Amino acid sequence: RYPLSSDCDDTLEIHKAAFKVSGLECAACASSIEKAVKRLPGIVDASVAFLQNKAQVFYHPAFVNEQTICEAIVDAGFEATIIENDYNEGSHTVCRLNIKGMTCTSCSSSIESALRKAQGVKKATVALAIEEAEIY
Repeated sequence: RYPLSSDCDDTLEIHKAAFKVSGLECAACASSIEKAVKRLPGIVDASVAFLQNKAQVFYHPAFVNEQTICEAIVDAGFEATIIENDYNEGSHTVCRLNIKGMTCTSCSSSIESALRKAQGVKKATVALAIEEAEIY
């Protein structure tokens, strides 16, 4: 993200960090976190999945650390914790469905409740604004 001086090595190490984020309501929330994090020096990329309440950040540890990134998320108005060993969260299959015809939060809540009761479903989240369900 930031240009390297001519005496720096172009092969700077890149780390990946994952954060559990609370308080996300919509894609605009996710976007505001991405912008806040990308303003930090040493950030290669940042993406936030608001349906999963998760942020993933690639960064140069020579310029920034996980705690600073976490603080930037908190400063943006959200609760955040570092997810240690993100790869150990378990493997799972995710199904995303487009759902048309929802008009209110009661609709999305009813669908979410029905999905959660289905056999084999570990987690289900329905987003009214984007008309999408994410099922684990």
